[in-house]
Amino acid sequence: MSPSIIKSYIPAHNQQLFESLPDSAFIRQNQLLMMQLVPFSASTLWRMVNRGEFPLPVKISGQITAWRVGDIRLWLNDPSRYRRVGEAA
Repeated sequence: MSPSIIKSYIPAHNQQLFESLPDSAFIRQNQLLMMQLVPFSASTLWRMVNRGEFPLPVKISGQITAWRVGDIRLWLNDPSRYRRVGEAA
């Protein structure tokens, strides 16, 4: 998907909120899905993480996993070409 197609899924008010966050902020799975920052389900999100097509989350505590906002922005800029560092395209 091209960046314009992905970003067209994101409601304007959610996009503004997301853009106001610093790259160092964290965002949890339910926020990614509820804010419609990703146009797919939780199952697809985890499949993409496992294939290296979506950023790895950070384990903040035993029960809290989140993504760095900066990593999500990198993915949003070009989802179809995104590969985690060190992984073949």
